[in-house]
Amino acid sequence: MAAVEDLQELRTGLSVALARVERLIERGSAPPAAADNGAVDVMNLPRTKAIEWVLVHQGRPMRPVEIWSALQAVGRNDPKTEIQVTTYDLWQRGRIDRIGRGVYRTAPSIQPDEQSATDDQNAKAGEEMESRTTDQLRVELMRFEEELRTAGLKENSIRTYVDRTAYFLRWLDGDYEPGSSAHNH
Repeated sequence: MAAVEDLQELRTGLSVALARVERLIERGSAPPAAADNGAVDVMNLPRTKAIEWVLVHQGRPMRPVEIWSALQAVGRNDPKTEIQVTTYDLWQRGRIDRIGRGVYRTAPSIQPDEQSATDDQNAKAGEEMESRTTDQLRVELMRFEEELRTAGLKENSIRTYVDRTAYFLRWLDGDYEPGSSAHNH
């Protein structure tokens, strides 16, 4: 049974690596963003600045999936889950406002053209957070589950830890709505 789990973990890791390679290839072959009338080159903005740019230029509150769609429309290939996580992080850092559950808008005092002093300080931490996909987190969750077993926790405790974390990962993927009656995996 452990061999099957090892193979499943290896398969997940290889899938994550392949998806990353495909994104890098797509980014390398994507046409440069059009720069008309001195427009901002959204393709070369850091993800945080690109999200703020979308919120300013759309001029309305948006959900992360709408922000992701707007970024896709201008040629960016950011993964949807990374837009969701980064949008939440921007709100936590006070760079954008949250006006409802999962709905964000620009912070009145912040313009996307201004470089925040915290950008440089948080760049490394942000890169680490942004570089993890939900597939990579699932691999880590499998490792965590194995650590729990090794530590001798009871199966019910392990299921509680792992299942609740799995719900969070599904939420990041947009595949789970808290409070919904459907808990199908």
